[in-house]
Amino acid sequence: MADVQELLKLSELVERSGLPEAEVKRHVRNFGEFFTTVKQGRTKFYDGTSVELLKRIHDLTEHGTTAPSIRGILRGCQSGSAEVADLGMCVSLPVVAPAEEKAADALTLGVLSDIGMLQASLRELQEEVALLRGQVRDHDQKIISHQQILKRVCHEVEDRKMDTLAEKLERQQQPFWKRFVPGDAQKKL
Repeated sequence: MADVQELLKLSELVERSGLPEAEVKRHVRNFGEFFTTVKQGRTKFYDGTSVELLKRIHDLTEHGTTAPSIRGILRGCQSGSAEVADLGMCVSLPVVAPAEEKAADALTLGVLSDIGMLQASLRELQEEVALLRGQVRDHDQKIISHQQILKRVCHEVEDRKMDTLAEKLERQQQPFWKRFVPGDAQKKL
């Protein structure tokens, strides 16, 4: 005869996992594809391994792992990947001794801690990039302002050159004696 697996209601999952009901419901809703369920009438029953799965999901979320990353970890466990199983990320590890499981969990938590630190560093770098972009925009505005001032100064210099050249041409058209005699003296003559 086949072994009859233990089936649990949602309330029993909450009780056995020790997690708040809202969190259990959220995990079941977000990661439902990883839970083995049996529906009898309007009641949904969960496989006995669901308690351990909930605890793993809770641990991963507590360490800042994103939902897509958790899905990747759980998919790796479903495919039976030896590498993932060695890290202790899978829900059911029947062939792993308790001491090895604790070491694997410690390794997993260390990796998650490293990921958390990397995420924090990434956020800091993103903030720094945003700050630098703001500074670049400010410098661009200053450059544009300086270019406008420079154009204005160039136009003023050109205008003064033209005025000076016009005065020179006007002087050259006057008889030479008027150039040496000031304007008031010319009136007297």
